[in-house]
Amino acid sequence: MSSRDPLKFDEKIKGELSLQNPAFSKVYVESEFNKNISVGHMLVNQHPTKNGNLSEYNPPIPIYDTGGPYTDKSYEIDVNKGIPKFPFGMD
Repeated sequence: MSSRDPLKFDEKIKGELSLQNPAFSKVYVESEFNKNISVGHMLVNQHPTKNGNLSEYNPPIPIYDTGGPYTDKSYEIDVNKGIPKFPFGMD
């Protein structure tokens, strides 16, 4: 029998996949062409620019999120099932 416990491995992977970074937040941008499709983006928070005693606000930078549903806090991760099929019958 292997020294690796598959259940412990699954829990470890789930924990690593669900790590959240306070410098990022996930948002969805609705498609201009199909209102049923939203594309995941991460908003990268920036520190303000300091200039002497003043500071200038820097807005978050949106970047395409390649993590799919695994970077969504509300997504229930099941490494055994994987990501569900595309829901619009385009598979």
